[in-house]
Amino acid sequence: MYRTCALLAVLVLVVLSTPTVQAQDSGASDSTETLRLAEILGVVVQQSPSLASAKINQRVAEAQVIQSTGIDDFLLQATGSYTFDSNENVEGNITGVDESSVTAATATLSKLMSTGGTLSLQANSSRRAFTLTFDGSKVVTDQAKLSARFNQPLLRGRGNEISHAGQLQARNNLSAVALDLQATARDEIRGVIEAYWEVVWAHNDLEIRRSALALAVERRRLTESSVKLGSAPRTALLEVDQVMATNEEEILLAEQRVTERSLELRRLAGLEIGPGHIDVATGDKLRVSPEAFSVEPVLERAFATSPELGALKKRGKNATIQITVADNNAGARLDLGLSAGPQGTDDNFGGAFSRMTQFKGYFVGADLTYEQRLGNKTGKGRTQEAQAQRQLLRVNERQMRAQIAVSATRAVQSANIANKRMELSQRAIELSEKNIEAERRRFESGKATNFDVLQRQEEQKQARLRYARAEVDYLRATIAIQALSGELLKSYGITL
Repeated sequence: MYRTCALLAVLVLVVLSTPTVQAQDSGASDSTETLRLAEILGVVVQQSPSLASAKINQRVAEAQVIQSTGIDDFLLQATGSYTFDSNENVEGNITGVDESSVTAATATLSKLMSTGGTLSLQANSSRRAFTLTFDGSKVVTDQAKLSARFNQPLLRGRGNEISHAGQLQARNNLSAVALDLQATARDEIRGVIEAYWEVVWAHNDLEIRRSALALAVERRRLTESSVKLGSAPRTALLEVDQVMATNEEEILLAEQRVTERSLELRRLAGLEIGPGHIDVATGDKLRVSPEAFSVEPVLERAFATSPELGALKKRGKNATIQITVADNNAGARLDLGLSAGPQGTDDNFGGAFSRMTQFKGYFVGADLTYEQRLGNKTGKGRTQEAQAQRQLLRVNERQMRAQIAVSATRAVQSANIANKRMELSQRAIELSEKNIEAERRRFESGKATNFDVLQRQEEQKQARLRYARAEVDYLRATIAIQALSGELLKSYGITL
């Protein structure tokens, strides 16, 4: 009696009215657009700014690799020179001028060797002309010379690891950038997929609440008939009206959630937002096939395929190379040079060239160059900097492994819990259907009130809502597991 009076006081304004409430139209509004997940993912791959930036970074890294290989190119150099000298001489009372000129041309072809040394082939041609004023004589000397030279560092700069360090670092950097692209794509795709299933959940949530309102409308119709027949008090209508009012409010909030989830999906996927492009009607339905997961295989796979860990390892290799180069550059320089070749000299170029090709003359040479920085603060500082960078990468790797371990554990636990929640919610739904039917029969026999029937219907609604939420939570957890295991992009057919 007390409960009925309380209801009467709350809903006094509707006591004398008999409203006819229609279930809201479940069709799409003018601002609703039906989209499938595959269509949205295609847009993301093509239009995502983050992916576009990551792809540009990869192209830059590819260009840097090409640039680094330029160190192995043949280098052709050519020079030409002309020098004229004039000197005044005095002999007794006579003053004269001696003149000389030198014309020279040099062409060199060189290449860096894997040992760090340089092999070069050089051709020289020169003409020296002297004019002596006092005796009026003119002397012309042409020389042709062909030489091969090998310059080899014995300390600083020796070896392929040092001479080609830039190539190794460029390749490692390209691998790291490619892994960065993979991680960016994975995160972008994962976010969009999760947002899509959240939209699906919002629509399911709205549908369940509209179904509950439809049941309440039907309950009011039956109650109204019972009131007219005198088998139920008129206050029984108040109980239904209260439930209907609550359901209508919940439907309004559910419609708002559809809009909010749709806008978030459009934002993440880069879809158009505006009149006619607000709510998203999903073309894919929830189809969950639950399975149990264990942490150990997921974690093992996550460590093996993590693009973040892979990128850190590549950058760690570059840091190690940088330390080796810095240590090498901090040492002394000792270069050995060897040169040899034929040469010819005559009073004309043809004769000089002929004598050279006939090996009428030759030359050999050797030289040593030593260099040592006293104090070498620059080299020591570079070594310390490279060592600190490698230590930082190792710290970041430990942090990343811990983060992956936590994420994998949470994802597996969430998936297994969501799986159990679906089982329990499904059991609750099945039991609620039996309880509703039993409560209806009790109401018809006068052993239960209308409120009892409505309460059973509310329990069924809540069980359906919990099941729908558990489905999406399970999907989100499996998406996280796929992302950690390196299977997400492949499973959705995404190629970069």
